[in-house]
Amino acid sequence: MNSTVFSAASVDQIEENIQNFLRKELKPTLAIVFSSVAHKLKEIGPIFAKHDIDVFGASSSGEIANDEVYESAIVAMILDINRDYYKLNVFEGEKEASYQVGQGVAEWAKTIYDNPAFMVISAGLHADGEQIVNGIIDGMKRQLPLFGGLAGDDLKAQETFIFTSSRLLNNGVLALIFDRTAVDLRGVAVSGWKGVGTAKTITKAAGNVVYGIDGMPALDVYHKYLNITEETPFMHAAEYPLHLMREDGSYVLRSVMTINKDKSIFILPYSLNLCPEKT
Repeated sequence: MNSTVFSAASVDQIEENIQNFLRKELKPTLAIVFSSVAHKLKEIGPIFAKHDIDVFGASSSGEIANDEVYESAIVAMILDINRDYYKLNVFEGEKEASYQVGQGVAEWAKTIYDNPAFMVISAGLHADGEQIVNGIIDGMKRQLPLFGGLAGDDLKAQETFIFTSSRLLNNGVLALIFDRTAVDLRGVAVSGWKGVGTAKTITKAAGNVVYGIDGMPALDVYHKYLNITEETPFMHAAEYPLHLMREDGSYVLRSVMTINKDKSIFILPYSLNLCPEKT
């Protein structure tokens, strides 16, 4: 299996990069693509489709390629992987709860491979990524390699998307599974954030909305320590996620999505899940 990674400043530059890959006499079958919403996302898939390349794509908030971080760009990894070793499917999320969507992904995967590995991207500002993961794990009835995240929109918090070579959705899950007898899928989650201050307790919450921390309105705690108010721009508030500790010593980071008038905060349901730090 061969691959190449490229970045493009416009949709038109995608074709040029594909041609460079083809000149090496390789036959690409799959592209993993992330794009800023600054571009016309519905035009990206058809460019790959013209070359019979499947697309696992999502809108993003900052694009990374070859150790470089881009803004308002398109990045892609193109692979010439045997089509017997992977399958791609779209699951609409408009009428289904996130957990049920995850279970649907698992039920589909079980009909394809005995031992699959998953890459999953979800679109929709209110999609619950953790429930999607729980649905997949419960549906498979065992732990398996599972990577992915939530689509972004340059931190505008307006609308996010997933896309294939022929479809573009603003609410749903895009699942890519690999046959682990042929493909070894591995990864790691890292973060530059570090916890500050003393441990506190969330005293009132409902779903993704945190109302109280140590008996105080959530916003009052953020204001006391970080000077964040209702007028604080979303991008600034998002730089200070909640660091939630789990009983097993692992922790999750939950970014602030919006600040509500009742001083509660709406947090992204799925950010980074990290293992205990080892020293």
